[in-house]
Amino acid sequence: MFDANDIDNCFESLHAHFGQPTAWRAFPDVAETLLGLEQQGIEVLVASNFDERLHPICDELPELRPLRRRVVSASIGWHKPSPHFYSRLIEIAGCPASQILMVGDDQENDVTAAGASGLRAVLINREGPVTVDAITDLRQLIERVTPAGIP
Repeated sequence: MFDANDIDNCFESLHAHFGQPTAWRAFPDVAETLLGLEQQGIEVLVASNFDERLHPICDELPELRPLRRRVVSASIGWHKPSPHFYSRLIEIAGCPASQILMVGDDQENDVTAAGASGLRAVLINREGPVTVDAITDLRQLIERVTPAGIP
């Protein structure tokens, strides 16, 4: 445990805690969505403003284990919403920006910035409503995305 009045110790404790896979859980729709997309021949990458702690977290959480390719801001030296982050994501994905669908929960960092870099983007807003540019459940991607492209 830590004393919240000791800011440095508090930060170090929280930083260590959130580096542990046991501090995290995946939403219930993650595993089914990843499997459904994989069955369609669609590769999913992680693109995150996290740091190197994300790798062991993904390796340990069963739902995230299949996500082997990860674009982590601390590793590439740029974070969202920087166009450099998205340029590196496109490079790592190895396909044109128009073939990438960015799904994220932050309008500015994940949707607006991705769109400005030529990617298609959709907001996941678990509170609703479902719109052309927003979903409430990742499983909705299975219907929207096909190997032939992103509608």
